[in-house]
Amino acid sequence: MEEVMKKTKQIIVSSVAALSLSAAGLPLNVFSVPFSDINGHWAQSAIEKWNEHEIIEGFEGLFKPDDEITRAEMAVIIDRLMVYQPAPDNPFQDLTEEWYKEAMINAAANGVLQGFEGQARPDDTITREEAAVMLARALHIEPQTAEIPFSDRESISDWARDLVAAMAEK
Repeated sequence: MEEVMKKTKQIIVSSVAALSLSAAGLPLNVFSVPFSDINGHWAQSAIEKWNEHEIIEGFEGLFKPDDEITRAEMAVIIDRLMVYQPAPDNPFQDLTEEWYKEAMINAAANGVLQGFEGQARPDDTITREEAAVMLARALHIEPQTAEIPFSDRESISDWARDLVAAMAEK
């Protein structure tokens, strides 16, 4: 059973990490739409797979696979992936009644999303280190003090370093 869970985590981590760095999960109420802008893209099969599983969406027939994503979009992806129960309390001052509000509250309630000074900053572009940390927290991956294999490792913030190392290891 432990081996199955480990393999499942590896698949989720690799697929979602790739998408988190390249996909724009814009709101749309219809899933499994063909995206006219992903043909031949390196992430096409992952985009199609995660759209089929209703984890990611496009907008008006587009996916925009090379666009950056926001902190709100990442929270929505993780919320759909983890199927969190609705959380009642909103710890953030900057969340309005938007399509992503519940997902951001759920991510915070589950220890995945931490704001700064009461702000969730939903419209900020998510950084790679923020995405890695959110995914690690969602998947309950333990921090590691291993060497980080990325050429820009010196630019990784201290608060993210151990979880980025853990994600790189996985």
